[in-house]
Amino acid sequence: MEAEIPGLGKIHFINFQTSRIGGAVEMIKRNQLCKRMKQLYATGGGANKYKDLFQNELGVEFIQHDELDTIVHGMVFLMRNVENECFSFDYKKETETKADDNNATYSKNNTNDDNVANNSKNDKTDNRNNDEEKNENKNSFKKNSTSKEDDECDYNKFKMRNKIYRQFNSHEEDLFPFLICNIGTGVSIVKVDAIDKITRISGTALGGGTFLGLCRLLTRAREFDDALDLAETGNSRNVNMLVKDIYSSDIRNFKLAGDLTASFFAKNIATQKGEDLREDVSDNDLCAALCVMVAQNITQIAHLNARLHGISRVFFTGNFLRHNPIAFSTIMDNMNRWTQLDGVELETLFFKHEGYFGAMGCFLKTLEEEEAEMPEDERKLSKIDLE
Repeated sequence: MEAEIPGLGKIHFINFQTSRIGGAVEMIKRNQLCKRMKQLYATGGGANKYKDLFQNELGVEFIQHDELDTIVHGMVFLMRNVENECFSFDYKKETETKADDNNATYSKNNTNDDNVANNSKNDKTDNRNNDEEKNENKNSFKKNSTSKEDDECDYNKFKMRNKIYRQFNSHEEDLFPFLICNIGTGVSIVKVDAIDKITRISGTALGGGTFLGLCRLLTRAREFDDALDLAETGNSRNVNMLVKDIYSSDIRNFKLAGDLTASFFAKNIATQKGEDLREDVSDNDLCAALCVMVAQNITQIAHLNARLHGISRVFFTGNFLRHNPIAFSTIMDNMNRWTQLDGVELETLFFKHEGYFGAMGCFLKTLEEEEAEMPEDERKLSKIDLE
Protein backbone atom coordinates (compact mmCIF):
# COMPACT_ATOMS: atom_id res chain seq x y z
CA MET A 1 0.00 0.00 0.00
CA GLU A 2 1.25 3.47 -0.77
CA ALA A 3 0.29 7.15 -0.49
CA GLU A 4 1.34 10.11 -2.59
CA ILE A 5 2.10 13.15 -0.40
CA PRO A 6 2.33 16.44 -2.32
CA GLY A 7 5.67 18.08 -1.55
CA LEU A 8 7.07 14.99 0.17
CA GLY A 9 6.86 12.13 -2.30
CA LYS A 10 5.49 8.59 -2.22
CA ILE A 11 5.28 6.69 1.06
CA HIS A 12 5.05 2.89 1.03
CA PHE A 13 3.35 0.90 3.80
CA ILE A 14 3.86 -2.74 4.69
CA ASN A 15 2.58 -4.88 7.54
CA PHE A 16 3.55 -8.25 8.97
CA GLN A 17 2.90 -10.22 12.13
CA THR A 18 5.25 -9.46 15.00
CA SER A 19 6.11 -13.17 15.15
CA ARG A 20 8.05 -12.52 11.93
CA ILE A 21 10.08 -9.60 13.27
CA GLY A 22 13.28 -11.66 13.05
CA GLY A 23 12.86 -12.13 9.31
CA ALA A 24 12.09 -8.42 8.88
CA VAL A 25 15.28 -7.42 10.69
CA GLU A 26 17.28 -9.83 8.54
CA MET A 27 15.76 -8.34 5.37
CA ILE A 28 16.57 -4.81 6.52
CA LYS A 29 20.12 -5.86 7.33
CA ARG A 30 20.65 -7.74 4.08
CA ASN A 31 19.46 -4.84 1.94
CA GLN A 32 21.17 -2.18 4.08
CA LEU A 33 17.93 -0.25 4.42
CA CYS A 34 19.15 1.61 7.51
CA LYS A 35 22.79 2.02 6.56
CA ARG A 36 23.11 5.62 7.76
CA MET A 37 20.39 5.47 10.41
CA LYS A 38 21.42 5.60 14.04
CA GLN A 39 18.11 6.41 15.72
CA LEU A 40 14.50 5.60 14.89
CA TYR A 41 11.29 6.76 16.53
CA ALA A 42 9.03 3.84 17.48
CA THR A 43 5.82 3.38 19.42
CA GLY A 44 3.60 0.70 20.89
CA GLY A 45 4.59 -2.43 22.79
CA GLY A 46 7.09 -3.46 20.11
CA ALA A 47 9.09 -0.27 20.67
CA ASN A 48 10.11 -1.65 24.04
CA LYS A 49 10.01 -5.37 23.31
CA TYR A 50 12.28 -5.27 20.25
CA LYS A 51 14.59 -2.36 21.06
CA ASP A 52 17.50 -4.65 21.95
CA LEU A 53 17.04 -6.68 18.75
CA PHE A 54 17.30 -3.58 16.57
CA GLN A 55 20.23 -2.21 18.58
CA ASN A 56 22.23 -5.45 18.47
CA GLU A 57 21.46 -6.51 14.88
CA LEU A 58 21.17 -3.16 13.10
CA GLY A 59 22.90 -0.69 15.39
CA VAL A 60 19.71 1.38 15.49
CA GLU A 61 18.49 2.91 18.73
CA PHE A 62 14.74 3.09 19.29
CA ILE A 63 13.47 6.40 20.62
CA GLN A 64 10.15 5.51 22.19
CA HIS A 65 7.31 7.95 21.64
CA ASP A 66 3.82 8.18 23.13
CA GLU A 67 1.49 5.87 21.20
CA LEU A 68 -1.64 8.02 21.23
CA ASP A 69 0.31 11.10 20.20
CA THR A 70 1.92 9.35 17.22
CA ILE A 71 -1.37 7.78 16.10
CA VAL A 72 -3.21 11.11 16.13
CA HIS A 73 -0.39 12.99 14.39
CA GLY A 74 -0.11 10.30 11.71
CA MET A 75 -3.86 10.16 11.21
CA VAL A 76 -4.35 13.93 10.95
CA PHE A 77 -1.37 14.22 8.60
CA LEU A 78 -2.74 11.61 6.20
CA MET A 79 -6.35 12.82 6.27
CA ARG A 80 -5.21 16.34 5.38
CA ASN A 81 -2.58 15.46 2.80
CA VAL A 82 -3.86 12.32 1.05
CA GLU A 83 -6.81 12.59 -1.31
CA ASN A 84 -9.74 10.31 -0.43
CA GLU A 85 -8.10 9.13 2.80
CA CYS A 86 -11.35 9.34 4.83
CA PHE A 87 -14.59 7.77 3.73
CA SER A 88 -18.00 6.58 4.82
CA PHE A 89 -20.79 4.70 3.07
CA ASP A 90 -24.28 5.36 1.85
CA TYR A 91 -25.71 1.90 2.30
CA LYS A 92 -28.97 0.01 1.95
CA LYS A 93 -30.10 -3.53 2.48
CA GLU A 94 -29.68 -5.72 -0.55
CA THR A 95 -33.11 -7.31 -0.42
CA GLU A 96 -36.61 -6.74 0.88
CA THR A 97 -37.21 -8.76 4.03
CA LYS A 98 -40.57 -9.44 5.63
CA ALA A 99 -40.65 -7.96 9.12
CA ASP A 100 -43.87 -9.37 10.52
CA ASP A 101 -47.22 -10.98 9.70
CA ASN A 102 -48.66 -7.61 8.67
CA ASN A 103 -46.17 -7.47 5.79
CA ALA A 104 -44.24 -4.51 7.18
CA THR A 105 -41.04 -4.39 5.16
CA TYR A 106 -37.70 -2.72 4.93
CA SER A 107 -37.19 -0.74 1.73
CA LYS A 108 -35.28 -2.34 -1.10
CA ASN A 109 -32.73 -0.13 -2.83
CA ASN A 110 -30.65 -1.07 -5.86
CA THR A 111 -27.76 0.88 -7.33
CA ASN A 112 -24.99 0.07 -9.76
CA ASP A 113 -22.13 0.83 -7.37
CA ASP A 114 -19.80 -1.92 -6.18
CA ASN A 115 -20.13 -2.93 -2.57
CA VAL A 116 -17.32 -2.77 -0.07
CA ALA A 117 -16.89 -6.53 0.01
CA ASN A 118 -16.01 -6.56 -3.68
CA ASN A 119 -13.69 -3.59 -3.27
CA SER A 120 -11.94 -5.20 -0.35
CA LYS A 121 -11.44 -8.43 -2.25
CA ASN A 122 -9.81 -6.58 -5.09
CA ASP A 123 -7.53 -4.68 -2.70
CA LYS A 124 -6.30 -7.80 -0.98
CA THR A 125 -5.71 -9.99 -4.03
CA ASP A 126 -1.93 -9.80 -3.70
CA ASN A 127 -1.88 -10.44 0.04
CA ARG A 128 -4.35 -13.26 0.50
CA ASN A 129 -4.26 -16.90 -0.54
CA ASN A 130 -6.58 -18.15 -3.24
CA ASP A 131 -10.07 -18.39 -1.74
CA GLU A 132 -11.19 -21.09 -4.15
CA GLU A 133 -8.41 -23.45 -3.10
CA LYS A 134 -9.41 -23.07 0.53
CA ASN A 135 -13.09 -23.62 -0.12
CA GLU A 136 -12.40 -26.77 -2.13
CA ASN A 137 -11.43 -28.52 1.09
CA LYS A 138 -14.96 -29.11 2.33
CA ASN A 139 -13.85 -30.86 5.50
CA SER A 140 -11.93 -27.85 6.79
CA PHE A 141 -13.58 -24.85 5.09
CA LYS A 142 -17.17 -25.93 4.55
CA LYS A 143 -19.68 -23.44 3.18
CA ASN A 144 -22.97 -24.17 4.85
CA SER A 145 -26.21 -23.99 2.90
CA THR A 146 -28.89 -21.79 4.48
CA SER A 147 -32.49 -20.89 3.92
CA LYS A 148 -33.26 -18.11 1.46
CA GLU A 149 -34.58 -15.84 4.22
CA ASP A 150 -31.55 -16.26 6.45
CA ASP A 151 -29.16 -15.79 3.56
CA GLU A 152 -30.84 -12.55 2.48
CA CYS A 153 -30.85 -10.93 5.90
CA ASP A 154 -27.35 -12.04 6.94
CA TYR A 155 -24.93 -9.27 7.87
CA ASN A 156 -22.57 -10.53 5.16
CA LYS A 157 -25.17 -9.66 2.51
CA PHE A 158 -25.69 -6.02 3.46
CA LYS A 159 -24.83 -3.80 0.53
CA MET A 160 -22.62 -0.84 1.31
CA ARG A 161 -23.16 1.50 -1.60
CA ASN A 162 -21.68 4.77 -2.72
CA LYS A 163 -18.38 5.20 -0.92
CA ILE A 164 -18.50 8.81 0.27
CA TYR A 165 -15.15 10.58 0.62
CA ARG A 166 -14.65 13.23 3.27
CA GLN A 167 -11.89 15.80 2.85
CA PHE A 168 -10.66 17.86 5.81
CA ASN A 169 -8.84 21.16 5.50
CA SER A 170 -6.36 22.78 7.86
CA HIS A 171 -8.92 24.65 9.97
CA GLU A 172 -9.38 23.04 13.36
CA GLU A 173 -13.09 23.76 13.59
CA ASP A 174 -13.62 21.56 10.54
CA LEU A 175 -12.13 18.51 12.24
CA PHE A 176 -12.07 18.74 16.04
CA PRO A 177 -13.39 17.39 18.32
CA PHE A 178 -13.72 13.73 17.36
CA LEU A 179 -13.44 10.21 18.75
CA ILE A 180 -11.05 7.53 17.56
CA CYS A 181 -12.09 3.91 18.05
CA ASN A 182 -8.85 2.06 17.43
CA ILE A 183 -9.46 -1.70 17.01
CA GLY A 184 -6.31 -3.75 17.34
CA THR A 185 -5.75 -6.74 19.61
CA GLY A 186 -7.80 -4.78 22.13
CA VAL A 187 -9.71 -1.52 21.67
CA SER A 188 -8.91 2.04 22.73
CA ILE A 189 -11.39 4.91 22.47
CA VAL A 190 -9.75 8.31 22.39
CA LYS A 191 -11.20 11.81 22.51
CA VAL A 192 -9.26 14.34 20.44
CA ASP A 193 -10.07 17.99 21.13
CA ALA A 194 -6.97 19.30 19.30
CA ILE A 195 -3.79 17.90 17.80
CA ASP A 196 -2.09 18.24 21.20
CA LYS A 197 -5.12 17.55 23.42
CA ILE A 198 -5.70 13.82 23.45
CA THR A 199 -7.51 11.82 26.15
CA ARG A 200 -8.12 8.10 26.37
CA ILE A 201 -11.70 7.90 27.64
CA SER A 202 -12.62 4.25 27.26
CA GLY A 203 -11.81 0.91 25.69
CA THR A 204 -12.47 -2.80 25.85
CA ALA A 205 -10.54 -6.05 25.89
CA LEU A 206 -12.98 -7.39 23.29
CA GLY A 207 -11.05 -6.74 20.07
CA GLY A 208 -9.29 -8.27 17.11
CA GLY A 209 -7.32 -10.57 19.39
CA THR A 210 -10.60 -11.93 20.75
CA PHE A 211 -11.82 -12.62 17.22
CA LEU A 212 -8.69 -14.48 16.11
CA GLY A 213 -8.22 -16.28 19.43
CA LEU A 214 -11.75 -17.69 19.40
CA CYS A 215 -11.51 -18.55 15.70
CA ARG A 216 -8.37 -20.57 16.45
CA LEU A 217 -10.08 -22.35 19.35
CA LEU A 218 -13.40 -23.06 17.61
CA THR A 219 -12.43 -23.51 13.94
CA ARG A 220 -9.52 -24.67 11.79
CA ALA A 221 -8.49 -21.14 10.91
CA ARG A 222 -5.02 -20.29 12.20
CA GLU A 223 -4.24 -16.93 10.62
CA PHE A 224 -6.27 -13.72 10.65
CA ASP A 225 -6.69 -13.72 6.86
CA ASP A 226 -7.84 -17.36 6.93
CA ALA A 227 -10.52 -16.47 9.48
CA LEU A 228 -11.75 -13.57 7.33
CA ASP A 229 -11.83 -15.78 4.23
CA LEU A 230 -14.07 -18.22 6.06
CA ALA A 231 -16.26 -15.47 7.52
CA GLU A 232 -17.00 -13.93 4.12
CA THR A 233 -18.79 -17.09 2.99
CA GLY A 234 -20.38 -17.85 6.37
CA ASN A 235 -23.81 -17.04 7.76
CA SER A 236 -23.84 -15.65 11.29
CA ARG A 237 -27.58 -16.32 11.52
CA ASN A 238 -26.87 -20.04 11.84
CA VAL A 239 -25.15 -19.23 15.14
CA ASN A 240 -26.73 -16.10 16.62
CA MET A 241 -30.27 -15.90 17.98
CA LEU A 242 -32.33 -13.05 16.50
CA VAL A 243 -35.22 -11.04 17.90
CA LYS A 244 -37.55 -12.79 15.44
CA ASP A 245 -36.36 -16.19 16.73
CA ILE A 246 -37.93 -15.22 20.06
CA TYR A 247 -40.93 -13.08 19.04
CA SER A 248 -41.46 -14.24 15.43
CA SER A 249 -41.47 -10.61 14.24
CA ASP A 250 -40.36 -7.06 14.99
CA ILE A 251 -41.15 -5.51 18.38
CA ARG A 252 -42.63 -2.28 17.16
CA ASN A 253 -43.24 -0.74 20.58
CA PHE A 254 -39.48 -0.73 21.23
CA LYS A 255 -38.41 -0.16 17.61
CA LEU A 256 -36.59 -3.49 17.53
CA ALA A 257 -36.34 -5.06 14.09
CA GLY A 258 -36.75 -8.80 13.82
CA ASP A 259 -33.29 -9.26 12.33
CA LEU A 260 -31.50 -7.68 15.30
CA THR A 261 -29.24 -10.01 17.28
CA ALA A 262 -30.91 -10.99 20.53
CA SER A 263 -28.12 -13.22 21.81
CA PHE A 264 -24.76 -14.13 20.29
CA PHE A 265 -24.10 -17.87 19.80
CA ALA A 266 -27.48 -18.77 21.33
CA LYS A 267 -29.12 -20.39 18.30
CA ASN A 268 -28.05 -23.86 19.45
CA ILE A 269 -29.94 -23.72 22.76
CA ALA A 270 -33.11 -24.62 20.84
CA THR A 271 -31.64 -27.97 19.78
CA GLN A 272 -32.89 -31.20 21.31
CA LYS A 273 -30.85 -33.39 23.63
CA GLY A 274 -28.53 -35.65 21.68
CA GLU A 275 -28.50 -33.50 18.53
CA ASP A 276 -25.16 -32.58 16.99
CA LEU A 277 -24.72 -28.85 17.70
CA ARG A 278 -22.34 -28.48 14.77
CA GLU A 279 -24.40 -30.40 12.19
CA ASP A 280 -25.77 -27.26 10.53
CA VAL A 281 -22.98 -24.90 11.59
CA SER A 282 -19.78 -24.61 9.56
CA ASP A 283 -16.44 -23.05 10.43
CA ASN A 284 -17.45 -20.29 8.02
CA ASP A 285 -20.58 -19.55 10.08
CA LEU A 286 -18.61 -19.47 13.33
CA CYS A 287 -16.02 -17.03 11.96
CA ALA A 288 -18.78 -14.78 10.60
CA ALA A 289 -20.64 -14.83 13.93
CA LEU A 290 -17.47 -14.04 15.86
CA CYS A 291 -16.68 -11.12 13.58
CA VAL A 292 -20.21 -9.71 13.96
CA MET A 293 -20.11 -10.19 17.73
CA VAL A 294 -16.83 -8.32 18.18
CA ALA A 295 -17.69 -5.52 15.74
CA GLN A 296 -21.20 -4.97 17.13
CA ASN A 297 -20.08 -4.73 20.74
CA ILE A 298 -17.24 -2.35 19.88
CA THR A 299 -19.64 -0.17 17.90
CA GLN A 300 -22.07 0.09 20.80
CA ILE A 301 -19.28 1.14 23.19
CA ALA A 302 -18.08 3.76 20.69
CA HIS A 303 -21.61 5.08 20.18
CA LEU A 304 -22.28 5.37 23.91
CA ASN A 305 -19.01 7.23 24.45
CA ALA A 306 -19.81 9.63 21.62
CA ARG A 307 -23.18 10.42 23.21
CA LEU A 308 -21.67 10.71 26.69
CA HIS A 309 -19.06 13.25 25.55
CA GLY A 310 -21.25 15.11 23.06
CA ILE A 311 -19.12 14.15 20.04
CA SER A 312 -20.70 14.01 16.58
CA ARG A 313 -17.88 12.33 14.62
CA VAL A 314 -16.29 8.91 15.21
CA PHE A 315 -13.32 7.53 13.29
CA PHE A 316 -12.93 3.75 13.27
CA THR A 317 -9.44 2.47 12.59
CA GLY A 318 -7.06 -0.39 13.40
CA ASN A 319 -5.78 -3.61 11.88
CA PHE A 320 -9.03 -5.47 12.62
CA LEU A 321 -10.74 -3.45 9.86
CA ARG A 322 -8.19 -4.19 7.16
CA HIS A 323 -9.88 -6.22 4.37
CA ASN A 324 -12.85 -6.86 6.69
CA PRO A 325 -16.14 -6.04 4.91
CA ILE A 326 -18.20 -7.78 7.61
CA ALA A 327 -16.83 -5.41 10.26
CA PHE A 328 -17.50 -2.42 7.98
CA SER A 329 -21.11 -3.44 7.39
CA THR A 330 -21.74 -4.28 11.05
CA ILE A 331 -20.36 -0.94 12.25
CA MET A 332 -22.26 1.09 9.66
CA ASP A 333 -25.55 -0.75 10.22
CA ASN A 334 -25.47 -0.48 14.00
CA MET A 335 -24.34 3.15 14.08
CA ASN A 336 -27.21 3.93 11.71
CA ARG A 337 -29.75 2.02 13.80
CA TRP A 338 -28.78 3.71 17.07
CA THR A 339 -28.79 7.11 15.37
CA GLN A 340 -32.35 6.44 14.25
CA LEU A 341 -33.36 5.31 17.74
CA ASP A 342 -32.03 8.35 19.62
CA GLY A 343 -32.36 10.92 16.82
CA VAL A 344 -28.80 12.25 17.23
CA GLU A 345 -26.67 12.32 14.09
CA LEU A 346 -23.24 10.69 14.30
CA GLU A 347 -20.77 10.77 11.43
CA THR A 348 -19.06 7.39 11.03
CA LEU A 349 -15.76 7.43 9.13
CA PHE A 350 -13.05 4.99 8.08
CA PHE A 351 -9.56 5.30 6.61
CA LYS A 352 -7.77 3.93 3.61
CA HIS A 353 -4.53 3.48 5.58
CA GLU A 354 -6.01 2.21 8.84
CA GLY A 355 -3.47 0.51 11.08
CA TYR A 356 -0.51 2.60 9.87
CA PHE A 357 -1.02 5.83 11.80
CA GLY A 358 1.41 5.03 14.60
CA ALA A 359 4.10 4.20 12.06
CA MET A 360 3.28 7.37 10.12
CA GLY A 361 3.51 9.50 13.26
CA CYS A 362 6.88 8.01 14.15
CA PHE A 363 8.12 8.52 10.59
CA LEU A 364 7.19 12.20 10.81
CA LYS A 365 9.07 12.54 14.12
CA THR A 366 12.13 10.91 12.56
CA LEU A 367 11.98 13.28 9.58
CA GLU A 368 11.54 16.28 11.85
CA GLU A 369 14.72 15.36 13.71
CA GLU A 370 16.66 14.89 10.48
CA GLU A 371 15.42 18.12 8.92
CA ALA A 372 16.21 20.15 12.03
CA GLU A 373 19.86 19.85 11.02
CA MET A 374 19.26 20.78 7.37
CA PRO A 375 19.34 24.24 5.76
CA GLU A 376 15.84 25.72 5.81
CA ASP A 377 15.50 25.77 2.02
CA GLU A 378 16.07 21.98 1.89
CA ARG A 379 13.39 21.09 4.39
CA LYS A 380 10.27 19.41 2.98
CA LEU A 381 8.10 19.05 6.07
CA SER A 382 7.90 22.79 6.68
CA LYS A 383 6.17 23.15 3.31
CA ILE A 384 3.31 20.75 3.98
CA ASP A 385 0.51 20.59 6.53
CA LEU A 386 1.70 18.51 9.49
CA GLU A 387 -1.06 19.48 11.90
